[in-house]
Amino acid sequence: MKIIYSKEDFNDIFAIVEHAEDYILDNVTGFEERHNHIKSKVITAHVTRLFLDGVHVAFFNESRKEGYGNFVRTDGPYLQMHFELGGSTYYTAKDYGGMDCSIPEGYHTLFYFPALYGHLVYPATNKKFGIEIEISLNYLKQAFNGDLSVLGAFANDIDHERPAMLGGKSFPITAKIKEILLGMYYCPFVDQLKKIYIEGKLLELLSVQIAQLMQKDTPSPTGKLRSEELEKIMEARKIIEGNLETPFSIEEMAKIIGINRTKLQKNFKEVHGNTIYGLIADLRMEKAQELLRTEKSMKIAEIAQKIGYKNPNHFSAAYKRKFGSIPRWLKEP
Repeated sequence: MKIIYSKEDFNDIFAIVEHAEDYILDNVTGFEERHNHIKSKVITAHVTRLFLDGVHVAFFNESRKEGYGNFVRTDGPYLQMHFELGGSTYYTAKDYGGMDCSIPEGYHTLFYFPALYGHLVYPATNKKFGIEIEISLNYLKQAFNGDLSVLGAFANDIDHERPAMLGGKSFPITAKIKEILLGMYYCPFVDQLKKIYIEGKLLELLSVQIAQLMQKDTPSPTGKLRSEELEKIMEARKIIEGNLETPFSIEEMAKIIGINRTKLQKNFKEVHGNTIYGLIADLRMEKAQELLRTEKSMKIAEIAQKIGYKNPNHFSAAYKRKFGSIPRWLKEP
């Protein structure tokens, strides 16, 4: 399969990415890992790619001073699990009868296209962390022993080669999904041990994601909230992210964004699939992992203080509850 990127209506092609049929590798190990650093006046990025038979996983960790867009098309069916832990991605179909696909920050989806033919937009962001997992139809079928009927209308759309999003929309990234994704990204193993670990996590992620997407009452990015209400909740998240060391109380945050406490808590849980304090705890652990990977000169006690823990032992205990091990320095990507 070819994925073709161009700047202007599919003219002026600047990149062609080719994948073997069904993403099957030609090496004996069935696993490959690649890293790519990008640095320019507009973007600084590190891309980690993992290749397994039937699957291509890409972690995009970047900052972008300006928004960016390009056209993309494929010469065959395209199936992807997409997660936006930071930043957003928007796809607008250019073919008649096509499907638009929006994945805002904090959301994920599983989508299928008989062929991509549209415009991709990546807004400017200080911290984009997106995960794209391309999977073959054979991989998906094997995961369900050849029977996709459990996926309902989504399976029917695939059979009839119609573009579709499982559940018809993007869904909030839950704490469990985020835990699986970060476990894959910070996996401490190498070579075949890493392959085994990632394979297990992929199946776990697929099952957890599909279980959520099949729920009919899960809120979408727009859901029942008015646009101004959604903006206030996104503002609350930015306040949390910028004050992890000394977070505001819920009452203080409610006053800052101009909403009452009850509505803030209710709408926040609806949009993010997590409570305010739950998200603070998750973001603190994510920040701790980032510091353990990049700041080798910092002591564990300093990292604890940096993310708002006065007692290093309390930090270590929270870290172990979250990740199953005590804080330790992580390998840089």
